[in-house]
Amino acid sequence: MSLAPLDARFPARRALITGGASGLGLAAAELLAARGWNLALLDRDEPRLASAAEALRALGSPHCEAFTIDVSDEAAVKFAVDAFAGRTGGLDLALNSAGVAAAGSIAATPPADWRWILDINVLGVVHACRAEASHMAKAGRGGP
Repeated sequence: MSLAPLDARFPARRALITGGASGLGLAAAELLAARGWNLALLDRDEPRLASAAEALRALGSPHCEAFTIDVSDEAAVKFAVDAFAGRTGGLDLALNSAGVAAAGSIAATPPADWRWILDINVLGVVHACRAEASHMAKAGRGGP
């Protein structure tokens, strides 16, 4: 997979990734880090997040920040997005990949588990998009 067109379109190379300590988020971060992107990783698993950030710096990310947060916390997401965008001068790319799941039948899964899933998988994306939109608009990358 060639990322050269992405690099050319976003020469400042600033990306924020929720769920960045594992899975799809980490895989995307690894590709971007190897191309010299500045990264912000948001995840709630602090040890895994710290390890991921260190590995991404070693892969080539000149600026990789790790924010230990739960994306269901709107204020924490906004703080992280604003802090990263403020330190790097903006935001070019966002990958909101934080997600959770529960195992079992629908009847056996308690309502609290469904609330947890919706808080992370739906509202977490909403919180991130709302926080990212103004920074991306300033960079000419979208709008609120």
